[in-house]
Amino acid sequence: MKAASISIDMVKDANQRGDMSDERVTNTNPSHTPDIVLGDSWFSSMDLCEHLDTHYIGVIKTNHSHYCKEFLQKTMKAWPRGSHLLLKTVLNEGRRGKKVVYALGYKYSKSKVLFFIFTEGAGHTECKPEYAYDAT
Repeated sequence: MKAASISIDMVKDANQRGDMSDERVTNTNPSHTPDIVLGDSWFSSMDLCEHLDTHYIGVIKTNHSHYCKEFLQKTMKAWPRGSHLLLKTVLNEGRRGKKVVYALGYKYSKSKVLFFIFTEGAGHTECKPEYAYDAT
């Protein structure tokens, strides 16, 4: 939970300083929605998704406790590259109500599965055909 607390503090501090202002973000990503935080594999975790007040999308690599990484690896072992498996869980947050978090496993190559995590409302799981990645 320490890493998640630090990450939450960093997001709040960046918002206060203006590092995540609309102008700065629009220059690098014109389709960005200001209330979505994107995280790399160092910060992403189930704890962060549970306690962060904004929407979150991230890659799971090192902070995989409470994440279904082993299940996704075993289940997708023989799957063809380019396939994905989306799992949904509901976390109980006490006073703030329930929060829905998705775990996504993407079969990148014959042996490698990539892991993602995102909260409900942070995005969608489909893309336009012209942006689709062809793994073959």
